[in-house]
Amino acid sequence: MEIAGWPTHLLRRARWPAAWASALAVLTLLTWAPTAGAAFPGANGRIAVALFGQISTMNADGSDVVILTSGARNGDPAWSPNGSKIAFARSVVYPRSTLYVMNADGSGVTPLTNQESTEPTWSPDGTRIAFTSTRDRNTDIWVVSAGGGELRRLTTNAAPDFGPAWSPDGTTIAFARDRNRNTDIYAIRADGTGETRLTDHPAGDSYPAWSPDGRRLVFSSARGYFPPPPGMFFPEDLYVANADGSGVALVRANLSNDVAPSWSPDGRTIVFINSDDAPGPHGARLMSMNVDGSAVTNLGHEAASAPDWQTIPSADLAASIVARAHSGGPGGLLTYTVGATNAGPSGAENVVITDSLPAGAKFLSLRTRPDHMVCAPPRRGHGGTISCRAGFMYPHGSVAAEITVVSPGGPHRPSATNTAVVTSSTPDPQPANNSATVDPGPG
Repeated sequence: MEIAGWPTHLLRRARWPAAWASALAVLTLLTWAPTAGAAFPGANGRIAVALFGQISTMNADGSDVVILTSGARNGDPAWSPNGSKIAFARSVVYPRSTLYVMNADGSGVTPLTNQESTEPTWSPDGTRIAFTSTRDRNTDIWVVSAGGGELRRLTTNAAPDFGPAWSPDGTTIAFARDRNRNTDIYAIRADGTGETRLTDHPAGDSYPAWSPDGRRLVFSSARGYFPPPPGMFFPEDLYVANADGSGVALVRANLSNDVAPSWSPDGRTIVFINSDDAPGPHGARLMSMNVDGSAVTNLGHEAASAPDWQTIPSADLAASIVARAHSGGPGGLLTYTVGATNAGPSGAENVVITDSLPAGAKFLSLRTRPDHMVCAPPRRGHGGTISCRAGFMYPHGSVAAEITVVSPGGPHRPSATNTAVVTSSTPDPQPANNSATVDPGPG
């Protein structure tokens, strides 16, 4: 559907009040919307944005534009947490759209859904994607495996739910709900429980985006101009609130619309779409500013929508090992507690802890914390190497394994030096602390 020659999804992204925007979405079977999403912590990479209906990436200052798609209408780009892929919505037969995933350079385009789907947002571990869909004749938030296939409906309210944003800690998805033609921000646990209303204002709040530390949300709202005089409508500004909806504060007052915010991975900058009364989509400009509303910059691109900032991840992993000697059993027993922590700033992918048992030590038992780690120990009573796969580790997360062995020194000298190593596929800025060594000394 188009209004006055302007596609509805651009109207929603650019200049219509939130309540009108969400109503239009329902009437047009969910055309694209001004996606916001999670900012995953790390260094700032490139900005992905839809320009004239095609996905493009650019530097943070708007330079070096690379167009990744062509042909069909494409929108709603969302970077994966490790910055290697982009999920997006494609409309081959407008206005129907479905989700696709491609590599950061535009190659490897793969379909993700086969029914009406828009507004993708990735889980921090990169395994799932939440999105908006009308597949059950109601606008709800759904979740799909990042590789496609498994689908789960997250919200079931009769009112339209849209604009999902996955929190950096993976526990929560924020979204907007249009009840009685007024939108507010809600949050729900990633498992579909614990729904909470975060904002309650008659002017309408929409399209939340998380700060990379997960403590704040930025969103669009017309509350600064409410109530409007009869017959008049006022634009939306950007506001910031705490993650629980408290402490709402205006970021910048503006007589034109500021919508579709996206936080930078370093937490210092917000990119957004600004629009005025220029005819058609050409008034929708890509802008950036500091989180306090200062240093507002026009990045030099019009007909823009749905910006999202790439994370360049790094995770400072540190290994640890503690030994405890105790008596009993066939000779002296040693229990090694082998662990790893992630000081961030990013989540660490494919974390593996390895412990090569001291020469002569015989493996007895193993216990892990958390218990989802998958370990490959030697046979009981044998020596060798223990490898534990922890998978994804969130910033400030930790894992540990307790390994009990028979000491090679026997009951009278239960001492054996041991070294643990932690590795990950995520770049580590401080690799020197990826190993740790302990000698328990005499028992």
